Amino acid sequence: MAGIADLYKSIPTNMRLFMEQVVGKESPITEKDFTPRELTYMRRQVEAASEQDEIDEVLARKTLKRWEDEKAGSMRGVHQMNKKWPEMYSDPVKHEAEYDRNTEEARKDVASFRDETVTPVQYGDYEENVRLGENKGLFGGSPQRNVYETIRDSFTKPGYVVQTSLGRYVATKLPDGTVEIKDRYNWDKKGEKLTVSEFLSLVPMMLRSPRALGNVIMRQWGLDKSRDVNITLPKEYSRGGRVRLI
Repeated sequence: MAGIADLYKSIPTNMRLFMEQVVGKESPITEKDFTPRELTYMRRQVEAASEQDEIDEVLARKTLKRWEDEKAGSMRGVHQMNKKWPEMYSDPVKHEAEYDRNTEEARKDVASFRDETVTPVQYGDYEENVRLGENKGLFGGSPQRNVYETIRDSFTKPGYVVQTSLGRYVATKLPDGTVEIKDRYNWDKKGEKLTVSEFLSLVPMMLRSPRALGNVIMRQWGLDKSRDVNITLPKEYSRGGRVRLI
């Protein structure tokens, strides 16, 4: 039995989780489902996102201060211009309302940084060489991986495995220094079956991309049920850093 278990664990995490979804497994996904390399990748990803939040918070505070400090001057200018050329320049009342809306948005952006223990990790936090490639089009981007590329990256790139297992997730730093990752293992457009025309339009992509095929299987055969993700990274997988509230 140990040999079978070891063989099963040798299958890449993203593929194992997909297989478990197909057979209806409902227990939460935990750190035990991932390899040490993948857990290390998560740790570094959370740290990088935390550091970026520090930069983003400084910029957000500068933006808010600029909106607050420049209102009086902006209003004086609009009043003067509107008085001379009323048809060319906006009504001061409308201008002030728009200015106040922008200031309030900047204030909300600053407020989103108030929790120093929680951060969301987004798709943009993954490196370019492991991104999924759905947005290939006129403006560039990488196409979805074919069979060979999917297998290769599943065995060799922990970032690709984490992205195709978790995607976006939320990390919380606890008082004892550990980090909890909460997520739902699920699919977009849950419960929405494809029409015949939609299915046929996706056939070429399904033939090229195992991931596209998997997404269609989950949706079309009602296998897209959610599983909880409860991952705890111990202290050795976590260090300090600034994190952001969603």
